Amino acid sequence: MRHLTGKVVLVVLAMSLALMPLASQTSPEQKPSFEPVTIKRAAYGQSAKKLIGYGYQVHDFQIVGGPDWAGTDLWDIQSKTDEGNAPPPPIADLTPPGPFALMVQSILQEHFQLKIHREVRELPVYELVVAQGGPKLADDQIDTRVPDGLYDLKRGTGRIWNSRGAMGVEARAIPMDWLANILTHPTGRTVIDKTGLHGLYDVDMEWMPDAQGAPATSLIRAIEEQLGLRLESTTGPVEVIVIDHVERPSEN
Repeated sequence: MRHLTGKVVLVVLAMSLALMPLASQTSPEQKPSFEPVTIKRAAYGQSAKKLIGYGYQVHDFQIVGGPDWAGTDLWDIQSKTDEGNAPPPPIADLTPPGPFALMVQSILQEHFQLKIHREVRELPVYELVVAQGGPKLADDQIDTRVPDGLYDLKRGTGRIWNSRGAMGVEARAIPMDWLANILTHPTGRTVIDKTGLHGLYDVDMEWMPDAQGAPATSLIRAIEEQLGLRLESTTGPVEVIVIDHVERPSEN
């Protein structure tokens, strides 16, 4: 049974969005088949907009329009795919055109009557540049360390973590455009790599997040102090999902 609760979707969303552009879409005929879906209102679950974010691989700020309830009403959704009752595949297999994300698209279209279109809009973005004094990044080594005995990341991977109020980024052997994509999630803006750095780097940083809706001041400061990089605010073209129509699903 596939269960679309907050923990599964949000962890996968943060990881997969760090690597995949909005343009990575798969045609409808490639979507997986699944048995009827059970949908119920719940105190803990996913909003329609969070499901759109995961299914179409976009961040919150890339979802435009829709009624207020699409961002506030929470839904507990269960479904069994044609893969049977096996647990969800590893995170690496959930990025498009992964079957789990495509299943979310199908649920949205069939049960929420979702209709969308895509636009490119001029929005605030950040450019990631080298700070005065130069970068403080470690060139990747084949035998990467495990900082503080925490999580043994493989080369070419990264994660955003949240523990006891603090947040952080750990990554191994990633190029700078990957780091820019990872930083898009916590900054709430598209981040574009303008560092001119072409190697593979290990990244370890942490910060105390600011209040929700506030500028990412502590993160911006941590990037400069810990990585020797800087975020410069500007505007640029960003592809967005526009909600043309969405309905509350029938509970069953």
